[in-house]
Amino acid sequence: MKKELIFWTREIGWEPSYKDFDEEKAIQLLQYAYSQWITYFDTAPIYWNWKSEELLGKALKNERKNIKIISKFWIVNNEFIYTPESIHQELENSLERLQTDYIDIYLLHIPEWNIPVDIIILTLESLKKSWKIKAYWVANCQWKLLEEFTQKGNIEYVQDFYNLMDLSIEKTIFPQLKKSQFFMSYSPLYRGILTDQSIQELFQKDEGAINRLLKNNNLKFVLKRSQALKQIAKQQNITITELAYKFLFTKEQNNAVLAGITSKKHLDEAIKYLKKYT
Repeated sequence: MKKELIFWTREIGWEPSYKDFDEEKAIQLLQYAYSQWITYFDTAPIYWNWKSEELLGKALKNERKNIKIISKFWIVNNEFIYTPESIHQELENSLERLQTDYIDIYLLHIPEWNIPVDIIILTLESLKKSWKIKAYWVANCQWKLLEEFTQKGNIEYVQDFYNLMDLSIEKTIFPQLKKSQFFMSYSPLYRGILTDQSIQELFQKDEGAINRLLKNNNLKFVLKRSQALKQIAKQQNITITELAYKFLFTKEQNNAVLAGITSKKHLDEAIKYLKKYT
């Protein structure tokens, strides 16, 4: 199966992370990505209160037939609501912002345990039949809940947090994946930790995101593991960033990498490793 590099629009539409990322710069970067043969774009209403979807719609509305859009449904007015009506309304809102009449892949985003799985699947299947969505999937789903979704519905795509710093899903999610399912990993560089930037520099840029990473892994563990990975990269005569991409692009179970691109330089770098290792 062909490996894909997906433009993860979270960073261009997430003001706390990149306060100086203006609309013009974001649109130019999205258009540049398309010019470099990137055809998958991942977004979500929650990314900067719908701004990410709006930017993607503005940037690539004229190229709609040539790209695949991934968007998500999750909360309405800060509440978890999984009724057919709420899902339909969320989808219609996303379609308007994206300036399109369908979404290629519609994602149930970070589902909670006690949700009406049967109702959600029936709703998504009806949306497929009406051509509002082409496929549906789940992201950040607990393995037991994923098991239920897979048994009851046609889950074609699965997305989760996976990189050299966090391999936990190899024991939980990977054993459940079917050959027909397309797995996408996100945060290949562990929010910038798998780069040459120092922890201090990362905190200055995105303190909230780094703090979230440290919830499950304390700073001592993160520093120790990242240093060990840098040594491995040095032995292979490559950067730690290249090592991170190499790992994901050569991993059999991993079909695609969502990269939070913020510059042409970062995009060119990711494309270079995609071509080198696939």
